Amino acid sequence: MKKSDYISTVMEQVRCKAVHKALGEELEAHIDDCAEAFAADGLSPEEAEEKAVLSMGDPVETGIGLDRVHRPKFPWAIAVSALLLLTAAAFAEHFMRTYFGFRAFIDDDFGINVFLGAAIAVLSAAVFCFADYTVFLKAPKTVYVVYLIGFAALLHYHIHFADTDHEIIRGNVFFFTMLLAPFICGFAFSMRGGGFGKFVLTCLLTAVPPMFIAMHAPSVSSAIMAGLTALAVMTVLVCQGSFKVNKLSAFVFMYLPAVLGTVGMAAFRIIRRNQIPYEYRVLDRTIMDVILPNSDLIGSGGHIETENRPWYHYYNYIITAVFSDFGTAAGVALVLLAISLPVIMLISLRGQKNRFGRTAGFAIAAVFLYASVTVILSNVGITTGFEGYTAMPLTAGNAVNCAVSGALIGIFMSVCRRSDIMPEAEIEKRRQRT
Repeated sequence: MKKSDYISTVMEQVRCKAVHKALGEELEAHIDDCAEAFAADGLSPEEAEEKAVLSMGDPVETGIGLDRVHRPKFPWAIAVSALLLLTAAAFAEHFMRTYFGFRAFIDDDFGINVFLGAAIAVLSAAVFCFADYTVFLKAPKTVYVVYLIGFAALLHYHIHFADTDHEIIRGNVFFFTMLLAPFICGFAFSMRGGGFGKFVLTCLLTAVPPMFIAMHAPSVSSAIMAGLTALAVMTVLVCQGSFKVNKLSAFVFMYLPAVLGTVGMAAFRIIRRNQIPYEYRVLDRTIMDVILPNSDLIGSGGHIETENRPWYHYYNYIITAVFSDFGTAAGVALVLLAISLPVIMLISLRGQKNRFGRTAGFAIAAVFLYASVTVILSNVGITTGFEGYTAMPLTAGNAVNCAVSGALIGIFMSVCRRSDIMPEAEIEKRRQRT
């Protein structure tokens, strides 16, 4: 059997078309190496190739084995945990209109819009799950610039043309900042093997425009998330050995400016906190002193009336409302669901063989973890949700949140599905061709 016929027969058994080229090149290289060895023993080129093909074994059995190994594996753990969080949040928001102690003036269409938002999240996740996530590596500078232009245009439109309430602007800015994760991954990953100092400086500068846009909202939480996203990407690349540098020195070099920036952000946050309307800060004390201490294990611990505020203020405190109306058990369950999703994401990356996939997945998981933690802190009165506007991912009261959260989960699921079927060498070839 000729080499081309053998490879063609093997590929007929492999159903995932995405790996055909890479596997074909790998099989061809292996056969050529074997043929060279046989030719060194005195065989003619034709005889050496034929013997090398025979040494590869039955092509059908080989193809079936490769199909079993390289078949995309659906990440059920991610899908189920995300669906549970989405369902719990949707029902909680739906009952906000009638049961929650935060008596918002929400219209009758709110419940319908919540479940419509949930459908948007599922559709967005499904679309990106079956898409090729390596698109962020093909032209990283172009997609990053497009992202920045879209981000700035969104904020400019809300502030100067749409006359949007300030809290809604902060919310959309927070969700749009979450999208930085996959964009910055492609940008940073393309710099592997170059100068480490230039790499760190470039990544930090890459995070500056989104931070500046977020501060213009202003949303301190979004600005911090942009910086942490860049730091997470740089950390993964250093741990993977993408640069010839001492890791301890590298971490000091990366984290020192990050710590200084965090201190500056914290100082700004303290200053801004004093500018927050008094009634908002009263709610924080109410959460700490009244709602949480009086929450029963199961059932309401007493309703807290906070009237004369727009509905999105109540939406920002959805976990607090669950504690207030459904008890400590329900509140803790919602908190655990919010934390479990990014934790499961991080655990699922252990078997990720592709370095770019591991980098993108870690950045997305870090964004979800940051968003979940900040929401929990604001909902138990430790930080002020009104000041920074953080919201739980996959909460369906905001269409932008649904679309962005679903897209990030879909990208992460695409990474998990292709954990070993998109060899890094093939990705690098694609990037160089573009």
